[in-house]
Amino acid sequence: MIKILVITLLLACIAPFPASGDEPRDIFSVTGYNLEGMEDSTAYENVLLMPLAPSKLLVVKLNREQFETRDNNMVTAGPIFLLNEHDYTEVTFGYSFDTRNINGKYFSAEFNREMAEYTLGAGLKHVAFPSFDYTIATLHGKIRAHKYAEVSGKYFLSDDSAGKITNSVWTEIEITASEHFLPVVGFTSGDRLYDAGYDAQGEGKFYSWIAGLAWKYNKNIRLKLMHENTTREGLYRDTKGVFLVDIKFPPK
Repeated sequence: MIKILVITLLLACIAPFPASGDEPRDIFSVTGYNLEGMEDSTAYENVLLMPLAPSKLLVVKLNREQFETRDNNMVTAGPIFLLNEHDYTEVTFGYSFDTRNINGKYFSAEFNREMAEYTLGAGLKHVAFPSFDYTIATLHGKIRAHKYAEVSGKYFLSDDSAGKITNSVWTEIEITASEHFLPVVGFTSGDRLYDAGYDAQGEGKFYSWIAGLAWKYNKNIRLKLMHENTTREGLYRDTKGVFLVDIKFPPK
């Protein structure tokens, strides 16, 4: 049975935080996974950004994923440094604890440059479990290709402790249909899929189609509802749903 996902999401590995913002911001998410032949799950995530000092913020992420037979909880936190008007870096450390006593350690670092018409960035993430670890390097960008269309993309290159080097690509187009409504379409493809529902077992070539709708209530409140169908070559199809809420708290 396909689960409904309510989510406020930081399409996270996907959507960087704006370099120019120094206001508190909260992103809450619930994601539903329907994995054919595997356990279904629901993941809840809350991301909080708080100003610490001029040009410095703290980001704290709390994540809980509930499977049919187990639960996994993760906490990550770290600073964001606003280097100048356009550039910023984020460094986070984290720890996860599973009801099966399979615990993990996380480290990530990312650099972003945000300009009026484009965004460019690169990142590095390392995840270590007791018997397995992997590292993912990423390059991402976003460009306003047309006054009504914004194109985003991200490339993932991964290396794991089993010696497998793989890659994947994610793309998304957001269309400004009106002042408040923005349809979204996207596509992913690659050799391996790292996701909360797959962990390190997400092997094999895959591709997926993404469709959704963003609703911009005003400049501080944004919702996003997404649906993704994934096909793993020679294996099965999976379904993932996302509803996203992103709230900024402007200074009084």
